[in-house]
Amino acid sequence: MVTAKRILTATIAGLLLAAAGCGSNAGSGQQNAPGTLDVGVVASLSSASYYEAEAEGAFKKAGLTTKSSLVASGQQAVPLLLNGQIQFASSDVSGVMTAVAARNDVVMVASASACATTAATDPTGVMVAPKSGITSARQLSGKTVAIVALRGQSQMTVQAAVDNDGGDSSTIKFVELPITGMVDALKAGTVDAALLTEPFTTVAKSAGLKVLFAPFSASTPGVPQVVYMATRKWVDSHPVETKAFYEAITSANETLSANPEKIVEIGLKHTEVPEKQLRSMALPVFEPSTIQLDAVKSYVDLMVKYGYLKSPIDAAKYIYQPR
Repeated sequence: MVTAKRILTATIAGLLLAAAGCGSNAGSGQQNAPGTLDVGVVASLSSASYYEAEAEGAFKKAGLTTKSSLVASGQQAVPLLLNGQIQFASSDVSGVMTAVAARNDVVMVASASACATTAATDPTGVMVAPKSGITSARQLSGKTVAIVALRGQSQMTVQAAVDNDGGDSSTIKFVELPITGMVDALKAGTVDAALLTEPFTTVAKSAGLKVLFAPFSASTPGVPQVVYMATRKWVDSHPVETKAFYEAITSANETLSANPEKIVEIGLKHTEVPEKQLRSMALPVFEPSTIQLDAVKSYVDLMVKYGYLKSPIDAAKYIYQPR
């Protein structure tokens, strides 16, 4: 019998292998060819705008030669940016602001994907077992919730959703758990809830679990979910390349926003997620616009509220403005 854990393991392995096959692992020590920009991408469809820009020939038309490397997170990417191993990297806004708070001068250059504004289009889901008796976000107060990484965007959006629903997020016990182990943990009752994202939410539903709420659309609707960042030093010394990269990604976002079928095509080419699953799951949201200051400010406010930042950060200083 094929268990949900085996399906999840195969799915995530396919994502990682496919992403690694498109480039290299960041930090592997390989040197870029002269003039080649190395872009750190995450192993998910949030990187679809990079692949679309590549497919459109947008980088080549702008005179850029690019390659992709797999990065696990924004935190992992920061030292690679600082030492010049990669020039751009995917990160959630939390990763960028945490880097800034640690006195790393990085800049958000372009949006990769945005948080959904409705639950129906949100690829994230806090999942519970049907027999848990939990029917609302507020009922997670005092419960154990599994997330893939502590003190990041996932934890913060759950906290905000619970508090907004009248609960007390300070009483939640958050535990770090690999996404491949979450379904079994929920079924065994070792955790009360778990936050998953597509394609894993669809797999979890097929295993009989239910979505309690969609945390990103509930807590940070419209906020950039993943952005491409670079060091300010590199941006200032490479204005032509930075603007060309920004324009290529923004154009790709516009294409993906107008034609979601392109996202499915990219998923079929760059991941090993089955076509049926790709077509049934909620796809990432892509916005054909610059990173909106108000949206980032609201995110920074949440980071301060929940103790991820000691004090507010002037977000405007860390958003690239094309000239």
